[in-house]
Amino acid sequence: EDGDGLIVPQATTLMIDAGTLLKLRKANIDAGTSAQAVDRSAAAIQLLGTPDFNVLMRSFYDDAMGGDTDPADSIQPAAGQWGGLVMRDDSDLEQEGIFLNWINHADIQHGGGRVFVGSVERSFAPVHMLTARPTVSFNTLTQNAGAAISANPNSFEETRDRVGPDVHGNSVTDNSLNGLFIRIETQTD
Repeated sequence: EDGDGLIVPQATTLMIDAGTLLKLRKANIDAGTSAQAVDRSAAAIQLLGTPDFNVLMRSFYDDAMGGDTDPADSIQPAAGQWGGLVMRDDSDLEQEGIFLNWINHADIQHGGGRVFVGSVERSFAPVHMLTARPTVSFNTLTQNAGAAISANPNSFEETRDRVGPDVHGNSVTDNSLNGLFIRIETQTD
């Protein structure tokens, strides 16, 4: 067992090579600061798939990929069984004009679930941007809950170095929402 999420430490770039299979359950791969008390700035996520060898992201319950890894054989893989790839506003070196967050040639399934961050349970998209401007290119996103890709409005900031995230060449099919969802949080009364 390896915990309830993969949290990229401060000033660290997590590189996942082509041909890698990751199977997750109720977890995120998370870069950037999520709590005020812990600085995780300058962390980044890079999925470095190629056209011939994608990075594969699946549910822990998907026995078709990587064999039978779960003790509960009665549970089938389904949308929302894990969270997403979360890139936060202080991830990578964006302030210096260096955009390290990179999701390329990944095959992502069964994401878009609810995950605890700290003690709060929240929904995450398989590719989830929080005031971050990653490159998200040539990926296949299928059988995910919610939107395939989501971002808050600040992710579309225009600066001298870049205008919003670089999203192109992706295939999104059979998700609850096949597209890029712009999340706007409102206060409840």
